[in-house]
Amino acid sequence: MWPPSVGHSIDGTVLPRYPPNLEDVVDPALCGIPFEKQLTTSDLDDSQQRRLFMVKRHVERCFLPLLIDGEEDVDEGIPVTLYNTQGAEYETIFKRWVKNKYYVLNGKGWNAFQERNGLKDISDWVTVWMFRHRRNGKLCFAITWKRMNTDRLLQYRPHKNRGYTRKRM
Repeated sequence: MWPPSVGHSIDGTVLPRYPPNLEDVVDPALCGIPFEKQLTTSDLDDSQQRRLFMVKRHVERCFLPLLIDGEEDVDEGIPVTLYNTQGAEYETIFKRWVKNKYYVLNGKGWNAFQERNGLKDISDWVTVWMFRHRRNGKLCFAITWKRMNTDRLLQYRPHKNRGYTRKRM
């Protein structure tokens, strides 16, 4: 069934509820359900301004409820800490982008994260969590990734009457 249901991977397995190896950082009561996405050229390429595009419906349903009303404005951009599974920290910005069409992580922190972790478009799939820091309450993200044996972008588009269809490009 496509798209995968909330909290499920492309292969149908359940995504971990919390990011691995970050138990000392994640407040389990304030951790959104993760999503998975295939990285594209626009997520990684300098000429595309390197910004991680996030699944709009998922962000609105599972991540935005973690924002503090009156203190955090996603339209202005919210400074966040991004973690990899080794606990390395990258300061970046979470914001709504292009007239409310997309949510992104961007800035020098995202650039450093994807370069230092050797992420590749098309073959890499990322899992993204949003959570509150256990000690200081700061808004944070964690990203893990897996490399799949593919050289094609999988594009999914809504089908008029039957939900979603899978199209290989």
